[in-house]
Amino acid sequence: MRQPVHALGLFVGALRRVPMPPEGQQLLEQIELSTNAMDGLFAALLDISRLDAGTVEVHRCAFAIDPLLERICRDHVGEAKANGLSLIQKPSRAIVESDPVLVERILRNIVSNAVRYTDGGRIVVGCRPNGAMVSVQVWDTGVGIPPDQQDRVFQEYYQLGNVERDRAKGLGLGLAIVRRLTDLLGCPLTLRSQPGRGSCFAVALPLAKDAAETKDNGPQRTQGAFARGLIVVIDDELAIRKAMSSLLWAWGHDVIAAASGDEATRLLSACPVRPDLVICDYRLRDGENGIAVIERLRADYNEPIPAMLITGDTAPDRLADAQASGLLLLHKPVSNAKLRAAIIHLIATVHIDDAAGR
Repeated sequence: MRQPVHALGLFVGALRRVPMPPEGQQLLEQIELSTNAMDGLFAALLDISRLDAGTVEVHRCAFAIDPLLERICRDHVGEAKANGLSLIQKPSRAIVESDPVLVERILRNIVSNAVRYTDGGRIVVGCRPNGAMVSVQVWDTGVGIPPDQQDRVFQEYYQLGNVERDRAKGLGLGLAIVRRLTDLLGCPLTLRSQPGRGSCFAVALPLAKDAAETKDNGPQRTQGAFARGLIVVIDDELAIRKAMSSLLWAWGHDVIAAASGDEATRLLSACPVRPDLVICDYRLRDGENGIAVIERLRADYNEPIPAMLITGDTAPDRLADAQASGLLLLHKPVSNAKLRAAIIHLIATVHIDDAAGR
């Protein structure tokens, strides 16, 4: 299922550059919304797989919690207003010590869940100090959760109040991911709720012992122009090769697309330019492995050509192998924004190295 969904997203991105009448643009927007929804569902399933496989690494540091909460609330305020809700963030000066990426994922899931399941009133996000810890809390004025259901809401696919299985409310994996991530970080997770009065989800984070140096956990901007170059795409699915080529050409890159390592080597032998980037599927046909293909191409040029793996595989052992390779790993379906950001980062990095004489 991941392969056609991944290809569909790439084709939609390429289609964005094609002139069309307003009616066509409206249809394209609806298609893009649908592909983004599918991408979100696959991402949730992948998170569960990665957590169960033990491939999620924890990188702890001291960081301010307020910018993180501000960003989460800003991203959800539009959806909250559409549901007749006011989303309020209480400022905090707390400096905590944990993994900012995983903490953000935890709190995003909790806030998103509150917005989806609260029909009116308000959601309040804030912090309360508690000794050497700070409790990050999300309060809502929703229908509440009966005591006998409060453990079940953290189970996979369990959704309270969604008997019609409305896909707009997700798959019921958000809180299951929250439980696994808080267990991984060792951060106590509590739920207080009364039917008819709402709920409060709280995550306890340790305060930083030395807050002199804190990490900016905001999204990083790529400086300068969008670097372009020759990209080698290796994937055994014809639809994905065509879709990726169309999208990358639309972004201004030169592209060589191959179904295998042998074909890539043959096509590159007739090309006088060294590739700037290799984008390779992890599992190719006839048992060929994307990691081995990338290593082979690097050996041919005797240079560490920037490369990334893209996979639709969720088998724990394969995820662990891909993680151990040290290569950037993206999971199908890959959003166009994430793909473009990865390309910018990898190509810009090698251009900086070249300018410095490596």
